[in-house]
Amino acid sequence: YVVFRVLHVLAVVLSAGVFYALVKRRIGALPALAPTVVLLFFGTAWSHVAIPVGFGIFVCIAAGLGALLALERDDRRGDIAALALVVVAVATFTIGLAFLVGVAISVLLRADRWRRAWIFLVPLALYSVWWVWSLSTPSSSEAETEPSNVLEIPRWIVDSLAAVIAGLLGIDYDLPGGGIFGRLGWSRLLAVVALVVLALRIRRGNVPRSLWVSLGIV
Repeated sequence: YVVFRVLHVLAVVLSAGVFYALVKRRIGALPALAPTVVLLFFGTAWSHVAIPVGFGIFVCIAAGLGALLALERDDRRGDIAALALVVVAVATFTIGLAFLVGVAISVLLRADRWRRAWIFLVPLALYSVWWVWSLSTPSSSEAETEPSNVLEIPRWIVDSLAAVIAGLLGIDYDLPGGGIFGRLGWSRLLAVVALVVLALRIRRGNVPRSLWVSLGIV
């Protein structure tokens, strides 16, 4: 079990390190420490950070962020590294699909998009093959999929954003009654305000590619 603990700590630190490398390119080395420290020590998902149960999740996050970082090299080595890291992310945990979307957006917003489309098409093809195969297994999630869940997506987005805001600001942190979100209270209102601010920023135009990539991942 000690081995799993060590691997888990390394995965957490690696995730934060790759995140720092990405953010540093956008806002500078010193300011980038602030969101990185928040990522390391705050938030509501303590069950993933404090115990090795979350090992696979952090490997997925580190690989997904690493793929985005590799893409910014804008060379063949970076593209191959991005492909390999996306495959690792998708093969490790389901949220790897979110990073696959982010990588696809990053590639499609470039002038040479079709020449580099293999970076996201290969992982997508591999996942599709696995998914079709998994439908024939006893543990298939096909029976758990409900079309009505689509209606829950807006509420889930607001609640997820509210949980992040609660972690950043230290409000509604007591989470009585269990559950990952607990009692979000004012955080939901602040989440709506944040969405309005985001909409105004997009309306202003000149939106950087990195913002579209981030929104795609979300």
